[in-house]
Amino acid sequence: MAFLSPFFDFSMPVSNDFNIKLWHGRSNYLMLTLQGHSNWVRCCVQVGPTLWSGGDDGSLRMWDAKEGTQTSELQVGDGAMSMALVGGHVWVGFRDMVIRVYNAEVRKRI
Repeated sequence: MAFLSPFFDFSMPVSNDFNIKLWHGRSNYLMLTLQGHSNWVRCCVQVGPTLWSGGDDGSLRMWDAKEGTQTSELQVGDGAMSMALVGGHVWVGFRDMVIRVYNAEVRKRI
């Protein structure tokens, strides 16, 4: 599954190799590989210059989209399955069918 970035010219496929790969949208050039998750990455969303990702390892991770470095991590204890950015908040759907909302700026659960 790939997510197209509205801010940068790249796509963000998530996969079962525990990594996120940032591909240049026009040339199909692999720009960055984001490594840090310890299990499947199921979802990601872009919040300005930051990427949020989540998956089966029970963490939400934030990344600098230009440098490819992890900037923050939240342990959430359950597998994140989907994400959406709505009005400055990251809405995360979890495996237990609960949706939790996080303030994207301060990176904390509301």
